[in-house]
Amino acid sequence: VEHILLQSVHSSEQILMKFVQSCENLHQKQSVISARETFVVNQLSVGHEVEYGKKNGDFVIDRRYTFEVGGPDKTFKQIANVPDSYILADNLEYASGNKLPLWMVGLTY
Repeated sequence: VEHILLQSVHSSEQILMKFVQSCENLHQKQSVISARETFVVNQLSVGHEVEYGKKNGDFVIDRRYTFEVGGPDKTFKQIANVPDSYILADNLEYASGNKLPLWMVGLTY
């Protein structure tokens, strides 16, 4: 049986499950937002320290890199003026500046 880690995300009511497959196995309905964020935590928690963003961004990786997760239209509004900040956007084929395709996170596992 796979261990499932539930954690609250900053002030929202979202609940992240450690593995997307666990969510499916438990027949839980996930929003696209939760699926994106779950994927990021799952992939980057191997070999990196992942913290939930407290003020800016969704996640801070290795106490240095700030990531905001969203769709292709996600803007830098929430992470403006934050050093080493990036957007991880779904439905992008390639990177443009500090806006990276979400699928690239899978290459870090």
